[in-house]
Amino acid sequence: MGKQTYQDVSKVILEELVANPVSFKKLNPHEYFYNLKMENPEKYERLGFDTNGGTVYCKDLSSIFMDFMICGFMNYDKTPLLKPITKYLNSKKEK
Repeated sequence: MGKQTYQDVSKVILEELVANPVSFKKLNPHEYFYNLKMENPEKYERLGFDTNGGTVYCKDLSSIFMDFMICGFMNYDKTPLLKPITKYLNSKKEK
């Protein structure tokens, strides 16, 4: 895949949220995407996880989720809003 950009991995995360809807109210999103990265490192190569603490953490993932909240793709409780995400992804396919 090469050098994945912030925008590339953001789109991959949006696609994952649509393909496998998950609620992050009780599930740690950092652990969820860390596990996905372990399964498919090339798909999530841009995400770098700090595993030295009590739980895994990714600064880029936190920033991406904040961007999603600002764009209206996610509620502040980290619940993905599938309708706007799907509309956005479909608009990108049409171009």
